[in-house]
Amino acid sequence: MGKGCIPLPLRVLASVCPSKTSMSASRIELLVPRAPRDVWQALIQDAELTERGAMLRLVFSGGVCEATAQITRYESSRLLECCCDGKRFRWQLEPRDENTTLLIFTDRPETER
Repeated sequence: MGKGCIPLPLRVLASVCPSKTSMSASRIELLVPRAPRDVWQALIQDAELTERGAMLRLVFSGGVCEATAQITRYESSRLLECCCDGKRFRWQLEPRDENTTLLIFTDRPETER
């Protein structure tokens, strides 16, 4: 495992590919035994600025499906939100101490706030 890798399922938080027919909301809270800066770096490592704006490459369920989402909200080291195929994905980080982070992941229909 590389230095920047975090041994937790950050990429598995959305268990299926985004689907316009799957519009239920979900919330997952994980207490991550890593510093907030490490968790943040793992979240944004696949972000890039393109002609369409700030984008995030999403990998779902062990790489079974990939999608590109437009970043709609960004508060450095605290909140990342993006939309893809009618779904809004949000990751919130709440430091618990210097080596522990509460990660709150939510997904819901894009029309809900």
